[in-house]
Amino acid sequence: MCMLPHREKERKQQVKSSTHKTSNTKKVFRRKLIWSVIALIGVLILGMVPVFGVNREYMANFVAKGDVFTFLDSMTGGTLSKLSMTGFAIPSYITGSIFLQLLGIVFPKIDKIRSDGEQGRRWFERLEFIVAVCLTLTYGLVLAIGFGKLGILKSYTAPNIIIAVACWTVGTVVTVAVANRITDKGIGNGISMLLGLNILSRVPNDLSSFKTSYLAGKSGKEVLIACTVFAVVVVIVTYIAMYMQCSALYIPIRQSQKEASVLNTMGQIPISAGVANVLPSIYAMTLLSFPAIIASFGKIETNGTVFGKIVDALSAQYWYKPTEWYHVAGFIVYLLFMIGLGFFGMSI
Repeated sequence: MCMLPHREKERKQQVKSSTHKTSNTKKVFRRKLIWSVIALIGVLILGMVPVFGVNREYMANFVAKGDVFTFLDSMTGGTLSKLSMTGFAIPSYITGSIFLQLLGIVFPKIDKIRSDGEQGRRWFERLEFIVAVCLTLTYGLVLAIGFGKLGILKSYTAPNIIIAVACWTVGTVVTVAVANRITDKGIGNGISMLLGLNILSRVPNDLSSFKTSYLAGKSGKEVLIACTVFAVVVVIVTYIAMYMQCSALYIPIRQSQKEASVLNTMGQIPISAGVANVLPSIYAMTLLSFPAIIASFGKIETNGTVFGKIVDALSAQYWYKPTEWYHVAGFIVYLLFMIGLGFFGMSI
């Protein structure tokens, strides 16, 4: 009986310690959340800063020509069409990430760096940062020098070229650096959060386009049916995406009972079913957009040419309303890219 007060005291100390740890965890999470939100808002504000001497209407016209540019613009939150400071940040990072991952297949040492624990991950992040900055510098120089006289720049002079390229490069440096900082000190993957925020910021424009394309001139009954179908499709797609994201595959492992109990009592390792996530779709659309980008900026004639058919085949606006056989072929190519990049994402 004399031991009961002592045990009760120990129990109260354990409860107090657990409560203190929980409180500290909440404070840390709250601090990380606030810091992440402030950082994201800062990047969004930077994306609103226009670049001096750049003709924003010129790029906006290219974006309005097709879904490829609209897709790229949605990933940047509209900053690409405005050619603002962060216009090339996300596309450069994604392209650089693809480049390094493909390069890792050719040069195993690069892939070994990424797989070498926490230190290797940090080195790989630095490589992605350097490649993204170099790509932005390249894009900026090509755009300012190659297309400056065509209307990209209001005045084709050396100072305007230098200022434009410097602003785009600085925008990429800040965006990628902040995103990496959010990954290390915030509440999640910084680039993914920026990408998601950019896409969400385009929702009002997408709804406006939906209204113009499908609801204009329709009767009240037709509008109700169209809105209902649209809402149902959004709910179904969202549910499937969330289900796949939260699903897991349990891989059985062989080891002693003692070792197995460290992971779980069943001796299994849970692997996320959505390892590749949305990256295959983004990578596929980015790669398939190159012919259209080359045709638009290079002013290549596409009417009635073989290259024009390739551009149309790889354009999503024809996949859902195909009028030629190569429109269907382009959609099949997109699906094959998605599947291949999905397997590639799982393998890395």
